[in-house]
Parts: sequence; C-alpha cells; structure tokens
Amino acid sequence: MSGPSQQPQSQQNSQSVISQYAAPYVQNMLGQASALSQTPYQQYNGPGSVGALGASSTTYANGQVAGTTGLQNQAYGNIANMQVAPQIGQGTDVANNAAANATSIGNNAVTTGNLGLGYGGNAAQAGQYGAAYGAVGANLGAQGAALAPAAQGYGALGAGVGGAATGLAPVAQGYGAQGMGMGTQGAGMGVLGAAYGAQGAGIGQNVAAQSQNSSTGPGSVGSYMNPYLAQSLAPQMQLLNQQYGIQGQNEQSAATAAGGFGGSREALQNSLNTQNQDLAMNQLVSQGYNTAFNNAQNQMNTAAGLGMQGSQVGISGAQAGIAGANTGIAGAQTGLAGVGQANAAYNTGIAGANTGLAGVNAAQNAYQTGLAGTAQGIQGANTNIAGQQAAMQGVNTALQGAGVGLQGANTALSGANTLGALGQNQYTQNAGIDQAQLTAGAQQQALNQNIASTLYGSYQNQLNQPYNQIGFMSNIMSGVPMGGASTQVYQQPATLASQAASLGLGAYGISKAFGAKGGKVKRSSVGKRNMGEGLAKLGLQKAMARG
Repeated sequence: MSGPSQQPQSQQNSQSVISQYAAPYVQNMLGQASALSQTPYQQYNGPGSVGALGASSTTYANGQVAGTTGLQNQAYGNIANMQVAPQIGQGTDVANNAAANATSIGNNAVTTGNLGLGYGGNAAQAGQYGAAYGAVGANLGAQGAALAPAAQGYGALGAGVGGAATGLAPVAQGYGAQGMGMGTQGAGMGVLGAAYGAQGAGIGQNVAAQSQNSSTGPGSVGSYMNPYLAQSLAPQMQLLNQQYGIQGQNEQSAATAAGGFGGSREALQNSLNTQNQDLAMNQLVSQGYNTAFNNAQNQMNTAAGLGMQGSQVGISGAQAGIAGANTGIAGAQTGLAGVGQANAAYNTGIAGANTGLAGVNAAQNAYQTGLAGTAQGIQGANTNIAGQQAAMQGVNTALQGAGVGLQGANTALSGANTLGALGQNQYTQNAGIDQAQLTAGAQQQALNQNIASTLYGSYQNQLNQPYNQIGFMSNIMSGVPMGGASTQVYQQPATLASQAASLGLGAYGISKAFGAKGGKVKRSSVGKRNMGEGLAKLGLQKAMARG
C-alpha cells in the first residue's frame, strides 16, 4: 500500500508587465491604432478639371484620369467634319465639260471634213463641165470648117458671073477679065479660109479629145489627183498616224507608271489624243484634196482655153471665106459696071451672092451665139469653182475654229488638274494641322494626367500619414526596454525536520547565489526587451490589419 501523495513544496508564477514610463506611450499608440481601425473608407474626389488655362482637361474617375484637351477636341471635330476638297469636284466638272466639248468639236470637225470632200467632188464635176464646154467649142470649130467650102462656092459663082459678063461686050471683056482675076483671087482666099477652117476643126478635135481624156481617160481629173494623193498625201497620213500612235503609247506608259492605267483620266487623255488625231487627219485630207482640185481646175481651164482657140481659128477660116466671097462679089460688080446690057445676069449673080452672104452671116451669127454660150458656160464653171473655193475656205476656217476649241478644252483640262492639285494640297495641310493639334493636345493631356496623378498621390499620402506615424512610433518603441517579468513564489509550510534542513540548505544557497556580498536581485533585461517589442508589434499588426 502506497503512502500518501506528496504535495508540491513551492509554486512560482511569472507575469510580463510594461514599465511605468512606457505605459502611456503604448496605450496612446494602441488607442490611435484602434481609432484608425474604426475609420470608414474615404472616397477620393479630385478636382473637376486640371491643367493651365486654355490647356485644361476635364477629369474622370473622381479626378484620377485627365480627359482630352481643347486642341484634341478641335482636331477630333475637324476630322469628323473632314470632306473631299471642293476643288476636286470642281476640277471633275471642268474635266467632264472639256471632254464633252472636245468630243463635240471632233465630231464637228469630221462632219466639216466630209463636207470639204463633197466640195472637192463638186469641183471635179465642174471641171468635167468645163471639158464638155471645150467639146462644144470644138464642134463649133468643125462647123466653121464645114462652111468654108460654101464660101469657096460663092467665090466660084462670082468668077462664073464675071466670065459671062466678058462675052457680052468688048468693053465688058476687060472688066470681065478683071472680075475673073478678082474671082480667082476670091477663090484662092476661099481655099485659104477652107484651110483655116480645117486647121480650126483639127484644133477643136484635139481639144475635144483632150477634154474627153481629162474627164475619163488617163489624163482625167482623178488621174491628176491620184498621183498627188499617193505620193504626197498618203506618206503624210502615215507619218501623222505614227506620231499620234507614239503619243498614245507615251500617255499609256505615263498612266501605267502613275498607277492610273485604265482610269477615267487615262481614258479622257486617250479620247483627246484620238480626237486630235482625227482633227489633224481631216485637216490634212482637206488640204490635200483642195490642192489636187486646184491642179485639176487649172487643167480644165487650159482645156477650155484650147477649145476657145480652136473656135477662134474656125471663125478666122469663116472670115477668110467671107473675104473671098466679098472679093468675088467685087469682081462681079466690076463686070456689071463694064457690061450694062448684062444687068439681068449681073443681078442674078448678085442675088446669088447676096443669098450666099446671108447664109454666111447667119452662120457667123450662129458661131457668135455658140461662142457666147461657151463663154457663159466657162464663166459659170469658173463661178462654181470660185464658190467651191469659198466653201473650202469656210471649211478651213471651221477647222481652225475647231483647233482653237480643242486648245480651250486642253486649257480647261489643265485648270482641272490645277484644281485637283490645290484640293490635294488643302487636304494635306488640313491633315497636318489636325495631326499637330492631336500631338500638342496629347502632350497637354499627359501633363494634365501627371497633375491628376500627383494630386491623387498626395491624397494617398495624406490618408497614410497616421499609419506612417504609428509605424514610426512602433519602430522607436521596438528599440527601447519597456517591460519586465514579475515572479511570485508560494512556499508550502514544512515540517520541523524539513524546516531545519531547509534552513541550512537555504543559507548555503543564498551564499552561492549572492556570493559573500549582499544586495537586491536584478531583473533580466532580456525579458523586458522581449515583452516591449512583442506588445508594440502586436498592437501595430492589429491596427494595420484593421486598416
């Protein structure tokens, strides 16, 4: 059986306490921390705008974010309202009008060129009419040659009358011989007139043949015009087509290099080049046909002049025949003067001679009428030709006007290009101004954002100031001894034997603990420092955790 349980001999209780000099500071710090932990959330409400006058920004997010500046807003408005420069539309309208005018001018020039070709055909027809008039003159010359034998017959009749008068009386024989001589002379002159008539007929026939050849044969108007057209006009047309072909290739190459091949501007330039080529071709063709027509006209006039010469030769032959007849009549009258008794014969011969003269005079009148008609025909042909030349001059004037119109169209196109360039420059300048405003506005906004951020940082520093102060105080206290340990010892009453033994042991222990010298017990500085640091840190941690 075991004995009774043993009670503890003694009990020791230790307690950490704050030093009296540090207790107010610790309590004050803990109170501040407790008050801060109860502080509600404070919303930051910054200024509504930040920045210098004229460069300020409206703030957002309670003053933390700086908005756009006036320069930025102005640039945004300009960009939103930016449209195509009005010069572009104006230049497009001018270019379209110029293209329409150039097309109309080109069509009119083609119509005028065709009209000039019609005038050339009319002039060629007038030349054929002149050739026909020359043929009429040749026919009249032939008729004059046919009348020459009749005049010769009248001369022979006069010679017969003179011979009859010679047999009537010896006195009249001398007159008869004289009349015979005159009749013979008249016959010779009649023969000469016949020769002149034949010569005129030959000339008229040659003129007729030449006139016929000039209108239908190898020497016709077309044959005179064709060598000029083939040797002069055709190479010029070929060179003109080659030049405008090279110009068209250069324009297409320039458009391809500029990235505008197939565009409206390249199509417009190609259309203008084609129209300029058509206009130049019409001018060249009109001038070529005009020159060919003038040459044909000169040839026709020459033919008509030769016809007139043939007619004149025929008339000369007729006049020579008439002179021969007059000579025969003079011989007959001489015979009648010598032989008064042969009045009946003389009167008969004179009546025949007068009848022949009347026929010759009628033929001469017919010649004169034919010549007058031929002259009027030639004059009409010349008048027609003059009208055709005036019409050709009108055509040339119209072509010159078309050239001036095309120059005006080219000037308008140049003005349209200038307007387009001005519009592009205006757009570039406006875009540059907007970009400069955006750049300057962005710099102002960045400066205003720095101001807003600085104000918000100052607000945060203001809110953290109490916490920083408590932290500073805590750091100061952590290095200062502020407390120690308090120990209480409980001793159980001992028995008499134990008391006696403890007295000896106690005395011995005291002597060992304090040495030979006496004094009071020292407190541990480690316990003081650890107790102060732990309390300060605990209060600060709780305060920071609540905040």
